[in-house]
Amino acid sequence: MRVAKETILEQASLKASFFLRCLPMPLHIPVQFQFVVSLSFAMMLSSFLNRVLRSSRIFVLHFAMALSAGVFVVSNAAASDLSEQSGLASIDFVKGYATVFPRNDSSLAIFAKRGMEIGELDVIITGDDGFVSLSLAGGTVVSIQPDSRVFAEKLDCPEQASVCRVTLDAIQGSINANVDHDGGTEMQFRINTPYASAAVRGTVFDIDVNQGRLLAGVTEGRVDVSSEAGAVELPENFGTSVQQNQPPSPPKPLLSAPALIPGPPRYDSGGELQWNQVALASGYLVSLVNQDGLVYRTRSDETTHTMEPLEVGTHAAQIRAIDEEGFLGSVAQREFDIVRTRKSVPGPDINVTISESEFAVMVEQQPRIGDQVELHFSTSENFDLLSTIDVPLTEVVSSSRADNTIYVRARGVISNTDVTPFGPTIEIPRIQ
Repeated sequence: MRVAKETILEQASLKASFFLRCLPMPLHIPVQFQFVVSLSFAMMLSSFLNRVLRSSRIFVLHFAMALSAGVFVVSNAAASDLSEQSGLASIDFVKGYATVFPRNDSSLAIFAKRGMEIGELDVIITGDDGFVSLSLAGGTVVSIQPDSRVFAEKLDCPEQASVCRVTLDAIQGSINANVDHDGGTEMQFRINTPYASAAVRGTVFDIDVNQGRLLAGVTEGRVDVSSEAGAVELPENFGTSVQQNQPPSPPKPLLSAPALIPGPPRYDSGGELQWNQVALASGYLVSLVNQDGLVYRTRSDETTHTMEPLEVGTHAAQIRAIDEEGFLGSVAQREFDIVRTRKSVPGPDINVTISESEFAVMVEQQPRIGDQVELHFSTSENFDLLSTIDVPLTEVVSSSRADNTIYVRARGVISNTDVTPFGPTIEIPRIQ
C-alpha cells in the first residue's frame, strides 16, 4: 500500500491540534529540525511540516500519543514497507477518528482514509466518533462502529478464486456485516471474538463485544455461533448472547422494525422523524446515511428524533428498536431529499374550485418551476401537521371537504435538490 508524503502531511495537519493536546513529551522530527511545540503553535507546526516535505527526501515524524497502543509513528520508510502489501480489502468510507495499525504493529499507525487498502494482520481502531466501512472481495461490506477494534486475521481471496476465506477478530466494539453470496464466489466468512466465533451462512448480522459479553443478531440469513462450551444456529431475526466460558444462549427473537409515520419527501435542512412504539423496546438506534455512508447515529429513548442539519442531497433514516439486553431489531428505513430553495424563482400560484362537498386544486403553469409541484395540505395555518403529494404541474387534485379548515400551499420541484419557494397559501373553509 502506498502512503504518499502528501497524505502524511494532510493527516498531520488535520490532527495536529488533537495530538498537541495529547503529547506527554516533546515532539521529535529529524535532528536538524528538532524543536518543542506548545499548544499555541499548532498552525506553525502545519506550516513547518509543509516546508520540511518540500526540502527533504527523508521525513520521519514521531508523535507520542495518549493511546493504549503506545508510540504513534508515521514515516516514509514505513510507507515503503506498506506499499508491498497486497491489500484484499479497502476502506470505502471513514468518518471521525479512526486509525490503521499495519500488520498489528502498535508503534506504527496511519489515519484511516477512503481508498486505503487493508491487508492481513492489519488492525482498525475507531474512536468514540469514528466509523469505518470496509469493502471485501465479492461485494461484502463490514461497518465498524465507534469505539471498536478489529483485527484482519485472514483475507484469502485470490482473483478468480472459487472460494474466498475471510476471518476478522472483533476484539471490542460493534460491527455490522453484509456478506454477499451472489458474486459467484463462495464466501467463507468468520468473526472471532473473545467469547465466541460466528460462522456466516447468511447475509446481514450484528456483533457487539462489550460489557463482558458477546451479542450476535441476524437480520437476514443464518449464522452459526460457537464457543468452547457449546454452539447454536441463529436463523433470521434471532440473536444470542455469550459470556466468557459459557455456551451461547438459546436463540432469542429480535424486535420488529418500527412502523415509520409518513413524512414529507424533502426537507430544507432537517426535520422530525416519528415512528410507532415497539413493544419491549428500551430505546431506538437512529442512523442517518447518504450515498457516501454514515452521516451520524444516535440513541433515542422516545419515538421521535429531530434531525441535525444535513447537506443537500438524498438521505435515508434508519430506525432500529433496542431491547433491554442491547439486541438491535430489524431496520425501518425512509428516504428523503434535503433541498435548497431558489429564491430567484417565484413560487407557484394555486387555483381552487370549491363546491358544497368537494374542492379541487390546480397549480397555474409558470416558467422555471419545473414540471412537478409539491402540494402541502394541513389543518394548521403554520403547517405543523401536514400531508404532502407530488403531482405533475397540469394535474388537478380533488378531495372531500372536511369539518376543519384546510390550508393548501405549493412549491415547484426543479430537481431532487432544488425547489422554488412556496407560493401563496389558500384557505378552504370547513363545511358549515
